[in-house]
Amino acid sequence: IMGLDARTSFSLAPFQQRGLPDESMRQAQLLMHEAKDIHPSITQARAELSAAQAKVKNITAEGLPSVSVYAGRYINGQPDTQATSLQTYETVYGMTLSIPLFEEFERVYKVKEARALAAVKKINLENAELKVNMDIWRSFQELKTAYSDLIATDMVLRGADVVVKATAARYQRGASDVMEWIRARTSLYSAEQDHTRAKADWRTNYLKFLASLGKVGFWAVNTTSEIASGTLTSVSPENEGAGTL
Repeated sequence: IMGLDARTSFSLAPFQQRGLPDESMRQAQLLMHEAKDIHPSITQARAELSAAQAKVKNITAEGLPSVSVYAGRYINGQPDTQATSLQTYETVYGMTLSIPLFEEFERVYKVKEARALAAVKKINLENAELKVNMDIWRSFQELKTAYSDLIATDMVLRGADVVVKATAARYQRGASDVMEWIRARTSLYSAEQDHTRAKADWRTNYLKFLASLGKVGFWAVNTTSEIASGTLTSVSPENEGAGTL
């Protein structure tokens, strides 16, 4: 994992040989609808667009006439005036009207430039949303395919397990020879290997799916102590992000 010391150790979540991650698949479908709110690239693009739009408003407001009202009360004269021996009281009210007449052309160009930047940021946001949606759709389809393979290998494994138990029972009663029992055990081992390979493929595709959602990375680690201890949360497929990797 990039960014960590090479001596950092990690604890692996227990790998279940059998069983289907149905809850993880249901969670994956729910996470798809939250992608636009949680993905870092979309969040960043939205923040940049908001900043660009705020800049347009500020530049536009700077070119408008402004009015300021002030009031002051002075004793023994105003500041920077010569002091007198007499005690005096003075109250001043004023109003200032500012009209930027000679900055109009420069202001127009600044507003156009800010609006062009905001338009670019809006396009960047749309492109980010499109890319994220495509990545999520592609990774979810791969996850569904891996899940289908996992279901198929699980069915084969359960069938092979039943055959082994039936063959063992016949062998104990003398109705079968040892070669039949060995063939049944060989088929069971082969089914277990296929199921284990399918489970590993599903885990890999699940992590790719979480990465497409923006939920796998150092921004998804809860505390810095988890990095130091080598226990990373939010990346375990079996517990929907609550386990360890």
